[in-house]
Amino acid sequence: MVFLQSGTRRLGAGEFWGPIANETRAWLDHLALGKPCVLATPREARATLAATLAIEQSMASAKPVTLPGSD
Repeated sequence: MVFLQSGTRRLGAGEFWGPIANETRAWLDHLALGKPCVLATPREARATLAATLAIEQSMASAKPVTLPGSD
């Protein structure tokens, strides 16, 4: 579960380190330079969140959980 967390390190105004710095750079490169966007789409991000919440629910209840839309 530790990989699902984001540890943002900030040194000063606009100086980010770690995952947030990489994501910010990728987004800015996409906007300014037209590079392909390698970040998750909203649909992919929502699916990941749903899976993460289902994992937590399953761990708390010790029972299987069905993801929405997987009927």
